[in-house]
Amino acid sequence: GIDISVLGNKFYGGIENYTFRIVENLLQIDTENEYFFFSSRALKDKARKLIEGHSFSQATSENRIKWSFWRLPSMIESNNLDVFVSPTHMGPQRIPGKTKYVVVIHDLIYKTHKQRYPLKERALCNFGLWRSLSQADQVIAVSEATKRDLLELTSFPDKRIAVVHHGYDNNLFRVNENGLGRKIKERFSIRDKYLLSVGSIYQRKNLETLIKAYSELPAALQSVYQLVLVGRVGEEEYFASLKELVSKKKLKKRVVFTGLVSNQELASFYQGASIFVLPSVAEGFGLPLLEAMACGVLVLTTDFPAAKEVLGDYGIKIKNPLDVREMSGKLERLLEDQELTQTLRQGGLEHVKMFDWQKAAEKTLKIISENS
Repeated sequence: GIDISVLGNKFYGGIENYTFRIVENLLQIDTENEYFFFSSRALKDKARKLIEGHSFSQATSENRIKWSFWRLPSMIESNNLDVFVSPTHMGPQRIPGKTKYVVVIHDLIYKTHKQRYPLKERALCNFGLWRSLSQADQVIAVSEATKRDLLELTSFPDKRIAVVHHGYDNNLFRVNENGLGRKIKERFSIRDKYLLSVGSIYQRKNLETLIKAYSELPAALQSVYQLVLVGRVGEEEYFASLKELVSKKKLKKRVVFTGLVSNQELASFYQGASIFVLPSVAEGFGLPLLEAMACGVLVLTTDFPAAKEVLGDYGIKIKNPLDVREMSGKLERLLEDQELTQTLRQGGLEHVKMFDWQKAAEKTLKIISENS
């Protein structure tokens, strides 16, 4: 049984895409097990199509408390499941009977960087984590970095934590010399050359430091390269502060906020970028790094623990994510050092081949089978 409630969310981010791809590949490779899917809300059309032909139960109410305390546990019990998988730490209040419980932990940023999370959200995340770990038979961590955080910040045993890295969509995210199409450029007033950052707009994404670093680039580079920020607004107040910063720095024509874009448009944004920047203070994995490298884009990111796992030696890292001068200096260096740029791009294209959703699903299936 798998809780796929996140596939009913209006916007798809890291956890939603992870859930979709793992389910998609599990159903492709596993012909022996019977799958039951559960959701607290109506699914998007593509998610419904994904699970066609499999048992699916949907709650009549989206109330989170009713769902986790009563509805979901009763569904697990009535279907007599061998294993139940939660793709997030916000799992059921209880796991009934002899059902084994596998939970996926993406990150513990709400513990390691508390100041970047609102108090209410932090409290909810901590409660969900405690509840899940107190019942889990097995944890899947999406990176070695997340596993280390689990071992340092919780009492969950090492032997019951397995690391399964993300994959990426290699049919969509690949080199395309055509780059960003004319219509998209006109829609967002984007010129030929730009620096790119991708991710929902939250405080932990540290976009204010990137904007300040861009503002310190030499005027000659700013006149050639725009800064394009792709992603939906997650925190309105933070977004307002970013727009105010852009206005204060007189960068309105040079910094572009696109909002949410389609996956096909996202791939085009990567393919046309000169440099991809992920300035986050922390990430559980950092999927945009893979997507950017797969599109042949040079990557600059902060030195968060999972970055080494994802990037290998094929990206440039910033030691202090809040150091504007360091970030700006490394951006300038990458824009001017063509030889280094080419070496890192070619190495990155080979490196990303290690990451594959089918491999991730195979490892996940092995974990499920060992717990059934």
